[in-house]
Parts: sequence; structure tokens; C-alpha cells
Amino acid sequence: MRICVSTLFAMLLTMLFSFPAYAGLNLDVSPPSVNLPPAPAGEMTGFVEVVLSNVGNQDLSIQQLILTGPDSTDFTLATNCPGQVLNPSQSCSAFIALPAVFIGDYVASLDIQSQAGLISVPLSGTITEADDGACNLGRNFGRKSRSGILFPLFAAVFIFSLRIWRKIT
Repeated sequence: MRICVSTLFAMLLTMLFSFPAYAGLNLDVSPPSVNLPPAPAGEMTGFVEVVLSNVGNQDLSIQQLILTGPDSTDFTLATNCPGQVLNPSQSCSAFIALPAVFIGDYVASLDIQSQAGLISVPLSGTITEADDGACNLGRNFGRKSRSGILFPLFAAVFIFSLRIWRKIT
């Protein structure tokens, strides 16, 4: 019996990739994405629970949960999952909220690192204008932009000019 080397190599690759390294490790995340309820500026959205469940047949270690993305620093994460070892059918929870001050749409991701790999949960939320007629700040207030620096610059020039004018008169 003669076996071609390429056939033997193909059989070896098939066997290697038929048995994944994470066999028996399976993490279910529910919900798969989070859209937080809208909240007025200056208030916090309600917390939304994200449940991590071990649906595999082996113990599963949760290594870390971190917020990533363009607005990740605006979201709040409360959890005790990192460092836990979940037995099969066991779960833990993470709670997400958006306590933003600035009006606008916010997006980020909750990245969950476990023995089963990395799972990314998209997050979104909207901060709206307050209903009480209070002064709301636009989302770009306090952020560096060309228009944001012009007013302080003109104010400084005006004050400086006023001081010179007082010295002359």
C-alpha cells in the first residue's frame, strides 16, 4: 500500500483541526448586544445586566472584562466576574450604565476574555436634552476644537486691550 505524502499531511491537518483546543469550553453571553435606555443629560441610564453563562461541560475561568471603543470611558461597568471559575451551568453578571453629562450618542464594547476566547459585546446609549429646561451642554463642550478656543482667545485679547485703554486714558 502506497500513501502519498500530501494525502498523509491532509489527514493529519484534518485530525488536528477536528478537535479544537477549547473543546468543552463554551461561554454564552446574554444579551449579545446592549442598547441602553435613553436618559436626560446629567442623569444615569438604568443599569442593564449582561449574563455570562458556562454552557460547556468543563469549568471555565473568566479572566477579564474591560470596556473598549471610542466612548468606553463614558460607560460604567460593575461586575465581580473576573477571576471567577464558572462550573458548567453556572453564571455571573456584569451591569452596564451610561452616566454621561453631554448630549449625544455613545458607543463602546464590553470585551470578555475567558478560557473560551474573546467575546465582544457592542454597547450603545443616548443622552438626551433634560426635560426640566436646565442648561444642557453640547457633547463638544470642554473638548478641544478650533471653535472652542476662539472665544477664550478673543476674551483675553479684549481684556488685554481694555487694560491698555485704561492706562492711556
